[in-house]
Amino acid sequence: MADFPSTHTMHEYLDRQGDMFLKELFDKFAERSTGTTGDSAVIGTRGLQAALLELGVHMDMKNVERLMVLMDLDENGCLDFEEFKRAVQQQPTQLEQWASMLPL
Repeated sequence: MADFPSTHTMHEYLDRQGDMFLKELFDKFAERSTGTTGDSAVIGTRGLQAALLELGVHMDMKNVERLMVLMDLDENGCLDFEEFKRAVQQQPTQLEQWASMLPL
């Protein structure tokens, strides 16, 4: 068990653990992209579908494409790590907002 000097430090530790998990998940499905700012890692629709599946969310490609539109803040057709992280960490998440719009 870790010995934390303060609650603030514990929250920082947990935030770092969450960031590490998300980064590992992102990296697992990311592709290299060469753009005007150099090489970067991004997730396309297939990678997003695979990452969601790993999180236990099953979605067909048509719905993944719709979700990508909501998550892709710079509208470049893929997600960088910050877009991916922001989308997963929002409360409620963009995924939950999107799912709530589906007819039952």
